[in-house]
Amino acid sequence: MTDKRKDIVRDLARQLGIAMSPATVTNIANQMVPLKFAHRKPIIKEGEDCDHIFYIDKGLVRLFYHKNGKEITEHIACEKELVCCLESYFTHTPSKLTMQTLEPTILYALSYKSLEALTKDSYEVCQLYFAILKNTILLQLRKADMVRFESAKDRYLLTVEHTPEIAARTPLQYLASVLQITPATLSRVRSQVNTDN
Repeated sequence: MTDKRKDIVRDLARQLGIAMSPATVTNIANQMVPLKFAHRKPIIKEGEDCDHIFYIDKGLVRLFYHKNGKEITEHIACEKELVCCLESYFTHTPSKLTMQTLEPTILYALSYKSLEALTKDSYEVCQLYFAILKNTILLQLRKADMVRFESAKDRYLLTVEHTPEIAARTPLQYLASVLQITPATLSRVRSQVNTDN
């Protein structure tokens, strides 16, 4: 097995503040499957089961759904982030979301079955699993609060501050969608921010 998968597990543990023994790192790494996707390719299509969590090693990934004939971007993730269609993952039902690459992308997939099996034998894996869930829930809450309470300009500034790679690399229409503003508004906000700086 390559050290790459072990490095990814160690990085995840560091990000989430979990102490992990070399044996646990190896056990998790052994279950990870590398996947490569070209630009604008679906990883999970609407109606398919999402039974994996994906670690993004390289690239940009968008989750979106359809409403009134339009694509609504729910989330965008880049390197060193986890991405998953959560409802499908936990309920084992077809996904309401599509997961698509926005750049050539390398992912490492960890299946629900593998992760669940590892939790039965390791407290450290349970801690990791809990930290992943906690982190995901907090991220969703922060995003909801941002949309509820912040102006269009502040939504953009917060995105630039917390996820500068996503702000810089995401096509305008998708970034506007995830911020729940129009592309025209986002373009105007960007111009204003650039003028202010």
